[in-house]
Amino acid sequence: MRAYSRLSVPAIAAVAALAFSGCGGDDGGNEADYVKTYETACKAVNDEVAALQKSVTDAAKAAGSDQTKIVPAMKSGMTKLFDTFGTQIKAMADADAPKEFEKFQDSVEKGSEQVQKGITQVKSQIAKANTPQQLGSVLQNIQSLDFGSSEPLPKALGEKAPSCKSLGGSSTAS
Repeated sequence: MRAYSRLSVPAIAAVAALAFSGCGGDDGGNEADYVKTYETACKAVNDEVAALQKSVTDAAKAAGSDQTKIVPAMKSGMTKLFDTFGTQIKAMADADAPKEFEKFQDSVEKGSEQVQKGITQVKSQIAKANTPQQLGSVLQNIQSLDFGSSEPLPKALGEKAPSCKSLGGSSTAS
């Protein structure tokens, strides 16, 4: 199970980074509020990734050799992660961007619907999975889902919202 735990966190973090492939807002927003929205959203996703990792690790220890006993904890944790991911994508899509982040934010807003569809697909696959191996396959297949696309996370936004950088959404874009 240890190998699965290590696999799941990077896979989930990669999916969470896809948040930057589909959310938006209007021009002229307050920069401090905008940055706070992104930092809060990214931190919430990071926290859920950590909670899932802990839940799976704890369940694996308790399950001993019967790894099927971890399925309920995995399904619950993964579903909660993607619920949080969906909620936070919406918050980011609704953010009111200052002029310097307008292009990025427009791309995020335009893609948010596709991101929500991708989340719905993932949650459906999670619900159908009955074994740790099936759940692992869900995680491995996440990158093949269409989560839309957006501009890269602006470097200045990543520096001001460091939780977003830890999701893999940082770029060197200016």
